[in-house]
Amino acid sequence: MDWILAPEPDLSGFESAGPDLPVAIRKLLMLRDIDTTEKARIFLGSPKKLTNPDLMPNIRPAVERLLQACQNSENVVVFGDYDVDGVTSSVLLVEGLRELGAKVESYIPDRNIDGYGPSSRSVRRIADMGTSLLVTADTGTSAVAEVREANSLDMDVVVIDHHAIPSELPEAYAIVNPLLFDNLYGSEPAAVGVAYKVLEELFLKMQITFDGDKFLDLVGLGMVCDMAPLRGESRDLVRLGIDALRKTSRSGIKALCGAAGLAEVDIDAESIGWILGPRLNAAGRLAHADLAFELLISTNTDDSVQLARQLDDLNKFRRKETEAAVAISDDIIQDKYRDELPEILVVASDSISAGIIGLCASRLADMYNRPAIVINSSSDEARASCRSIDGFDMLRPLRAVSDLLIKFGGHRAAAGFSIHKSNLIALEEKLGGLDLFSQPGDLVAPKLAIDLDLPFDLIDEKFLQYLALFEPHGIGNKKPVFYASDVMMSNSRTIGKDSRHLRATFTSGTQTWQAVGWGFGEYSAFEGQRFDLAYKFKRNVATYGRLYGSPLELEIIDLQRHSSW
Repeated sequence: MDWILAPEPDLSGFESAGPDLPVAIRKLLMLRDIDTTEKARIFLGSPKKLTNPDLMPNIRPAVERLLQACQNSENVVVFGDYDVDGVTSSVLLVEGLRELGAKVESYIPDRNIDGYGPSSRSVRRIADMGTSLLVTADTGTSAVAEVREANSLDMDVVVIDHHAIPSELPEAYAIVNPLLFDNLYGSEPAAVGVAYKVLEELFLKMQITFDGDKFLDLVGLGMVCDMAPLRGESRDLVRLGIDALRKTSRSGIKALCGAAGLAEVDIDAESIGWILGPRLNAAGRLAHADLAFELLISTNTDDSVQLARQLDDLNKFRRKETEAAVAISDDIIQDKYRDELPEILVVASDSISAGIIGLCASRLADMYNRPAIVINSSSDEARASCRSIDGFDMLRPLRAVSDLLIKFGGHRAAAGFSIHKSNLIALEEKLGGLDLFSQPGDLVAPKLAIDLDLPFDLIDEKFLQYLALFEPHGIGNKKPVFYASDVMMSNSRTIGKDSRHLRATFTSGTQTWQAVGWGFGEYSAFEGQRFDLAYKFKRNVATYGRLYGSPLELEIIDLQRHSSW
């Protein structure tokens, strides 16, 4: 893997910062387009006032319609997606609207029966519930036909979403989506963040104090799990959400942490994404997302513990299913493509569950450095999930083949579609004829972007204290990758299943760091050798306990033999 070191930035914008701000921190700030002392203080400081919700596109008509529903005790149904963002959005809206007097029920579709988003079947079922207002959460922006059908059944529709804007919008009463109107809102929160702003404005309109803190734990969960870009207000919402999760009073979140062996004080963006999120998502993937909804809205400790155990068991099964799906997909790829991989990988199988296709596509994209599409073809209407790679908009090829699709939606990094099984061959042929990459060689040889040349002797307590203020990390604010030349590896050993991973220490000058390298087990044989090291910092909560009391260690991103060998 080729390493690309970021160029030296112009630090003149920090002349007023004073000597306390380390040069290395100034360089990291510049790489995030934070180029003045004033911007740095905002970025590194505690969250201040959030964006005025009135700036969110179409929030006024949405709030007016919700106000009417609350005042008249209308029957409202919140239709949420089955992932964490959809479930947390649904819980937030149901709790908030009930507090304001509306009669609210939740409806989350069955992934295997309804597919993604509103369907004719689900719209009719919701109408049969006597519903006058349908509110979608984390879906609906592309539901042209379904919203039209809802209108014909005497239901108004308010869409609360954050997905890409299609060429044709549904005729909803209001579509609240930060991507509308060239994103004048200033950031791109996930649907749970959009729902939070709608609720805030609704409480204000009804002249009722909005206790937003009690919803922020939901916002933190949904925003992190849906990989919302962590810029502007979105980053502040996640920071506030993580703080709320660490002191949450929700019995469901407490029970889920207990089932996962995670102390609430240890919750951070990484543990949300790798520990809590997969367990909540397992419900919609392998059973029904109502399990996750009921857990998060539960006020009964015993019920919460039981539901959390169910989700933990489902997640264990999900891991096995994912490994099997990746093995099936890898066999298909090797047999179909041999040594000439296309620009986009397409795998279709009757044996890969619709609940696993997204996870499988993500693994394939990582393995092959290609955008990947995995299709469950077990029925006439096949369902697909797509995952992208850095710098590639996954919606671009889907728009190019949209004439073959029943429907599609999503965003740059992840998308999905449904297609008649009879069109699968035509789909692959058309995708294969697209010219999607100006430099195809980049797909074959991925490059590692290095933020900063950081020898061990530049790492001190002040630097690490400032570095901690860059959290949380995610899309738009990735965890920095550093480079240290000529470090010696010692105490190397393999860990994990099949000895695939490495644990070692690295020494340079007077500093020695513990390190872990996922997938670097083969390097354990090079005890005492010298390397150039690409690394990140991480807290080892599992080994040392307590998030803030646990020592930092290094996560190996790549190793190259030092030139002195």
